[in-house]
Amino acid sequence: MSKWVSVWYNVTIRAEINPIRIGHFTSIGDNTTISSSCALPHGLAPSVNIGKNVTIEHSCSVYSCIIDDDCVIGAKC
Repeated sequence: MSKWVSVWYNVTIRAEINPIRIGHFTSIGDNTTISSSCALPHGLAPSVNIGKNVTIEHSCSVYSCIIDDDCVIGAKC
């Protein structure tokens, strides 16, 4: 996790199997779950990469994906 990342209440970040990377100035809203799988069928890395200046609003589920810089993920996605 980089500097200046804000993680709000009841957020679960599970990096038990593969890494989770969170960029500078990213905000992760309340009740969000971030986790990674052990393997993906299409050959991409099963880690989670969240870019810089990203806002993930409340009650989201982020699972083994890549989120580019300067994105907004809406509530309950």
